[in-house]
Formats: sequence, structure tokens, C-alpha cells
Amino acid sequence: MYRAALHPRQEDNSLNNTPEADDILRFQVGLGIHQEQVSEAERLLADLSNPQSSNYGQWLAADQVHKLLSPTQEQIQLVSRWIAESGVERGDMKISLSRDHIIFKATVSQAETLLRTRFVKRGKEEATRIVTDSYHVPKSPSHLVSYVAQAEDLQSHTGGNHHGFHLETRSQEAAPGIMPLQRRQSSNSTAQQVDCHTWATPDCLRHLYGLPKLDPAEPIHANSTFGVYLPSMATWLPEDLDSFFARFQPEIVGQRPQVLQINGGWRQTQYQGSIFNLEANLDHEYAMALSYPHKVINLQVGDRIIGGNENTMLASFSTSYCASGLDPAYDPIYPNPLPGSYNSSDCGAYSPPAVISISYGRAEAYYPSGYVVRQCTEYLRLALLGVTVVVASGDAGTVDEQGQCRDPVTGELRAGDGHFVPLYPCSCPYVTCLGGTQLAAAPADGNGTGGGGGGGGSGRAWNASDPWFPPETALFVNASSGGTIINSGGGFSEVFTAPQWQAGHTERYLGRKCCREHLAELAGAGYFNRSGRGLPDVSLRANDYLVQTNGVLKRVTGTSAVAPVFGAMVARINNLRLRAGKTTVGFLNPVLYEAGKDALTDVVSGYNFGCGVKEAFRATPGWDPVTGLGTPRFEKLVELFMQLP
Repeated sequence: MYRAALHPRQEDNSLNNTPEADDILRFQVGLGIHQEQVSEAERLLADLSNPQSSNYGQWLAADQVHKLLSPTQEQIQLVSRWIAESGVERGDMKISLSRDHIIFKATVSQAETLLRTRFVKRGKEEATRIVTDSYHVPKSPSHLVSYVAQAEDLQSHTGGNHHGFHLETRSQEAAPGIMPLQRRQSSNSTAQQVDCHTWATPDCLRHLYGLPKLDPAEPIHANSTFGVYLPSMATWLPEDLDSFFARFQPEIVGQRPQVLQINGGWRQTQYQGSIFNLEANLDHEYAMALSYPHKVINLQVGDRIIGGNENTMLASFSTSYCASGLDPAYDPIYPNPLPGSYNSSDCGAYSPPAVISISYGRAEAYYPSGYVVRQCTEYLRLALLGVTVVVASGDAGTVDEQGQCRDPVTGELRAGDGHFVPLYPCSCPYVTCLGGTQLAAAPADGNGTGGGGGGGGSGRAWNASDPWFPPETALFVNASSGGTIINSGGGFSEVFTAPQWQAGHTERYLGRKCCREHLAELAGAGYFNRSGRGLPDVSLRANDYLVQTNGVLKRVTGTSAVAPVFGAMVARINNLRLRAGKTTVGFLNPVLYEAGKDALTDVVSGYNFGCGVKEAFRATPGWDPVTGLGTPRFEKLVELFMQLP
């Protein structure tokens, strides 16, 4: 295992010389999870999430999952033996109380032998530090080691690329033709009606997917919880929520999400604008409107100094992962004693909500495969607990959100043409990955069949007494005069193989007469991994959402909109099951793939593209790597999941 940046911060190198061989350094080794344990956990999850199993829905308790996915005594002994072989005394090693990492001190000479590297002195005068730029762990025990870090870095690491890349909602024009509110509407006012072929609002989505509006007096089970992830700089604004609700759901004006402050949970309001408020407003406006009277939990992660990412959110749900899963090269580490920062830690402090919506992600290839695999195992942990995680698939087709592709030789990200780039965490098999659709253009006379979603050019206006929609097609929107295209993200993972519940679907897609020669040529040239986990799993309308942000009603397009919408649907199904004495739906992918055909509307038109390929993947009957299995029919999803034990 090769790792760059044991000490990831950039330092002034004006002093750079060799340290004394007997200088003392302190290290921490994070212990990973043995593959046999992961395999056993996967087998158990396959049984608990199988709609044909008598054990369906019998999710585990937190202590059971911890026991299943924690380092073993044998693993601790093997890693300790490797450290001792460099000359480190056993008495200089200490295992943490959680038994997830080993702390030890070593001389420079011992550390160089252990990590197969060279340490140097860097810095100025009294600020000199002994550091290295890379390290190597041999094949054995690399499969048992998550990371190696110098102890002082764990206390003061201040950054790196830890925010995760925002799935940009790049179409943000002010919404023309929508009348401004003259006054704040009262709680008994009716929602403003719009043409749902042109715009997406909570009412439009309800009509499109058969999602009835809940009675405000509807009892909500205490365990039916719904969380929306946000990094610390992203902030919803109360005045924007109220303006949106006044237009489109007047009865919840004044409602606010519950804020769960994780590792500081900074809700900054000093800076305002689309980069800070648009995603947060969008997520909470739709999550709250569509799930009401559920209480939506704002999972606000990170402090004002070092921020937060999905990994630190996951660490707040698991003491074990907090101790061994965070990587100083990519993740903010708490506690952090810097002035103004969160000088504490929320390791394992919180229970996860039953549904978590994530509208953020980054190219799978951005991270080392070991990092991705270890974090994905944490989503496996959540799945075993009965938690549903829904994630947006991205807006750039087969390119990453920064316009990069994989270099055919090095596998690294680069601008310009190259091989396809799936997004993570959507590529993790234990989350439900969500693609985007839009309405296909309808005939001018309005004849056709219903069941679609999206906006524009239908030739037939929507009205409340005739909620007819043309079919849906894959999201493909020219978002600006500069030619920026928003296109449903999808493809095949380069890290994870297709799981058992999906493999038959991906094989059928790759063998379809329409596409097999084209796909075989692309796969043979290395553009994608034909045996990889396919994404997305399902899709929803992703264009022309009306969003109130920074005092303006804007039109927003992007798959980040669909995560809170689908999350709200799952939360409502959970509530029905819990009130009936059942468990949460938890990991729902096996049910969707094996029994969900009647609960989803297949999307069979459109395509995505990128990396120099004009048409990468085409939407076809059945699953495809553009729109997944199709779009939800809420009433049929309720029927499906209520029939299960």
C-alpha cells in the first residue's frame, strides 16, 4: 500500500535537512476491517434485505454491527508484530480503548525502516518539524491498515480537499413568468399553481409521482427520522424557507429543520450567495414540503476552521470508524485546538437518521481505492442498522463535475478526453444512487400516455384537474448560453463489482441488441468496467425546480434536487411501516431490483455522454446506466413495502 502525504500540509521548505536517527516520533495506525468480516456482513445484509427472506427487515442493533465490523484480536497482533519488526518495543505501543488503532513512538531510524521512506526536517527555526511526503506498507499487513499518521497531525490538521465536490445545480436563472408575492400568505392560503410542464414544485412532484399530501395531524413515528447532509459552509436561510413555503406550502410557514451540529456544525450566515445557500435551501425546501409533518434533520457537519465532509458525518455515527476510518490526507480530524475551531470530537455521539439524503459527491478516481472501499464499508454498517442512504449521481454524464476524465495510462483525473468517471459515494453498492430525468416534449394536441416528469415545450398546459404528463426521458439540458450541458450521471464503478441483486440487470443491458457492439468497443478500450456496480439505481425529475434563495425565486436544474425528493418518499414509507409494527425499509436496493418492476416507470429514451464519446450509455427498457430502473410510482412503492414483513 503506497500512500502520499503522511504529513499533507504544505510547509515552508527553507530549512530541509536530515534529522538525527534517534529523534523520537509518535504515530497512530488506524486498523481496517478484514475482508472476511466484510464478506460476512455482506452475506448477512443480503439476507436481511432480500424480499423473499423470512429474515427481511430484521436489522441489527448498533452493538451487533460493531462486533461484526471491528478489528479482531488476530488483526491487532499481526499489525503489532509488523511494527515490532522495525525495532519498536512492545512497551512503546498502546492499543486504543475502542481497539481500533495502535499508538506508538519510534525513532526516525525505526520509522524509516517500518514505512520504507525517508524523513526530513522542514520549517523555520523553532518551527522545524520532522516529516515525510509518502510511505509504504507491505502487502501484508496493508489489508489490515487504514492509515498511518503522525500523532501531532491528528490534533491540528487544517484542511486538504475535505469538502467533497458539490453536485452543481448549474442552471440558476431567475424564474420568469412566476408572479411575485405581494405579501406573506397566511397559513390557510392555497399553494400557488404553476404549469408543471415548465416548472417543478412540491405540488408538481406530488402529481407526477402519485405522492399524496399528508394531513398535518398525521402521526409520525418517533423512529421515522429524515436527515439532510450539509458541509459547514452550506447554509439554509429562514427567510428563504418562509418565502418558498408561503408560495408552495403555506401551512408550514415558520417551520424549521432540526439542526444536528456534528463536529461544530457551523451554520455560517456571514457569507451569502448561491455557492453558500442554493443547495441548502433547495434540499430543505423540498425535503420539508414533501415529508411534512415529518421533522427534517439538518446534518450540519464541520466547524468554521476546517469544515467537514461525509466521512466526518459517518464518524459521528460510529466510534469505531472515527478511530480507524478517517484519513488525515483527505479528512478533517477532530478535536482541533486552533482558535475558533471545534476543540472536541463527536466520535460515535449520534444515532443516524433512518433516511439520509446526500446531494454531494466527487469522482471515484479522486480517492485511493482503499479509502473508497473503507468508507463504503461504513455505508454497509448503516445498511445493517436499517438506514437508507440516497445519493445524487451527478450532472455531467460520464465526466466528473470538474470536467475531468481518467487518464488511460495513469488512471488519474485530467481535463479533456479520457475514460469515464463514475461519482462516489453513488458508486458504493450500499447506497441508492439517483439519476435525473425530464419531461419529453408532448404532442401539441396533448394525446399520449402519462407517467413522465421534467419541463418545457409540452404544448399542453398543466392544471390541477388534469394532471397529465408526457413520458420522461434522460436529463439532457442546455443550461446556459455558453453551451453547458446538464446530463444525468451514470456508468459503472471502477472499484466495486456489480452486487448479486444487480448483476443480472447490468448483464442484460450490456447484451442488448441496440447497444452491445458499441458498449463492447468502449469496454474493450478501457472506457468503463463492464463488471462494475452500475449507477444510478432509480431516477426522478431533475430540471426546472423553483427554489427560493437569497430573496429570489430561481430555476434550478441538477440531480442534487432528486435526493431530498426521493428521501422524503422513503421517510413516508418508513412511517407507515413503523406505525404498522414493522421495521424501516433500510437498504432498499434488493427490493427495487428484484420486486420493484410494477412500482417504477421505465424510462426508455435519452442518453448520457462525455470524455470524447458523443453517446456513452443509452436509456433502454429495463435497467440502464442513465436512468436506472426508472422513476417511482409512490402508491405502488407503498403497496410493495407494506406487503413485506
